[in-house]
Amino acid sequence: MSLIKCKECGAIVSDKATNCPRCGCPVADNATSVGNMLPVGTMLGDGRYRIEQHLGSGGFGNTYIATDLNFNDHVAVKEFFMQGVTLREENGMIYVNVPESLTLFEEQLAKFKKEAMRLRRLNNPHIVRVQDLFEANGTVYYVMDYVEGESLAARMKRTGQPLSEAEAMHYFSQMLDALQAVHAEGLCHLDIKPDNIMVDKEGNAVLIDFGASKQMAGGNATRMTSVAYTIGFAAIEQVEQDVAHFGPWSDIYALGATLYSLLNNTDPPMPSTIFTDSTPLKQTSLPFTANVSLATRELILKMMAMRWDSRPQSINELRTLMAKKPSKAGKATVISPIEDEDGHEEKGFLARKKWLVAALAGVLVILGAIWLLLSKQPSSDTVATNTENTATVPNTDSPETSTGTNEAQKAPESQPVEVEVPSKKEAQPEEPQKSEPAPPSPAPVTEPAPKSPPSGKEALSTNPAPEKTTPGRKSLGYGTFEGTLRNGQPDDVKGRLTFTASHVIDSRDPKKRMAEPGDYVIGEFSEGHLVQGIWYGSDGSRKGSIIIGK
Repeated sequence: MSLIKCKECGAIVSDKATNCPRCGCPVADNATSVGNMLPVGTMLGDGRYRIEQHLGSGGFGNTYIATDLNFNDHVAVKEFFMQGVTLREENGMIYVNVPESLTLFEEQLAKFKKEAMRLRRLNNPHIVRVQDLFEANGTVYYVMDYVEGESLAARMKRTGQPLSEAEAMHYFSQMLDALQAVHAEGLCHLDIKPDNIMVDKEGNAVLIDFGASKQMAGGNATRMTSVAYTIGFAAIEQVEQDVAHFGPWSDIYALGATLYSLLNNTDPPMPSTIFTDSTPLKQTSLPFTANVSLATRELILKMMAMRWDSRPQSINELRTLMAKKPSKAGKATVISPIEDEDGHEEKGFLARKKWLVAALAGVLVILGAIWLLLSKQPSSDTVATNTENTATVPNTDSPETSTGTNEAQKAPESQPVEVEVPSKKEAQPEEPQKSEPAPPSPAPVTEPAPKSPPSGKEALSTNPAPEKTTPGRKSLGYGTFEGTLRNGQPDDVKGRLTFTASHVIDSRDPKKRMAEPGDYVIGEFSEGHLVQGIWYGSDGSRKGSIIIGK
């Protein structure tokens, strides 16, 4: 017996049936082969669940719509079935096609059970809920809520249009709630994409398919087993199968890639493609539609950073990144827009940059005003000298003799204060006093001249020479570096190191990967060492990603 699918209603039926049990249409010339599916009407779970429709199939399972006869309600039933490893007999039982695959089957079957148990622990309106788990037909099944609606991927395929920013951010916010609950249980989903986000009739997004999920311990995956991933939505640690560095940040990357896909109706590029893009906002590798705000673009770029430790490390940290610092009223608000000269809103980095420039200009104006005010005030030494001289001047002709001190302080800044001292013996000049020198003329009320800059050794000790940064080339013996040199050492966010001899990629590389002559690395260099980059062969083929850190 083989199984076929009715073209009219999609029901899975036996090829021996004359008519479809659901719609009654003749089976002959009205069906296509569907392989190893359970036929419509199959009873599971000791007669509790009746298969109604085939919903989908993947590498590790089949999913059906079934009726829960206890509550007369639709549910989704997932069956463990390994394509290419297992086959189904006429009575519905499955078996492993070759003995060598039996161990693999048993390992994956145990993982399938764990997936159900993990989902069972989660209680969130935006995560599909597991209701039941049982064994039958030589395999395992678990029963979930049936989300009546469509996935976001199906929605974009149906309409041919991206989502508006407001709608995409609405679903994005719900996925934040879902992931916070997932991570709180020590789990990571590891396959977030529009296909795995269902939207029900009420407009609520629900995260499904935890087949790639992993239990985490101390923030990292517990088992060093390979994990399937979706190209474009998987972070570099998943692409490289660096299981030790899986964590909440891996889901955050995928969520950022999902948001990008929803806003542009296209799949995101590989992490290495984004990394090698030198444009300011990665607009070459991550082009956006015109209606996406700058603030959202910057958020996606932060979430899709190549290095796992450069992304937000938790959902709480991501929420903090999305919100502005608390205002005076103590409320966290979205960053306020600033209008440009044409009256258009500017958001994110550009708005904050203009605000900082304006604030800095205001501070400089205030400091300048304070300097001018202080420069007009006489020094204490000059005022004391003027007061001492004018206090001894007799002035019998003027009724304002006592105001001499104030008049002296009102003299112009650029001229010395001069006061005439009348003598009792006008015909004879006064003899100079030999006991003490003549008092010096009052000094101008001006700001003291600045000290001369230090020179020689003193200058070297107080003003060290600045670091010298120049673009250029440098031979390293085993290769040539092209990019910015700081004090003669490679130091560039996007430099290129071409190897002329066999050599380790970098002396600090824990894996001690060897490059061959003609290989090259494009990436970030700091203080003469590679921080991160992409390794290419002499023919331009990509050999791998290098992440070492500073």
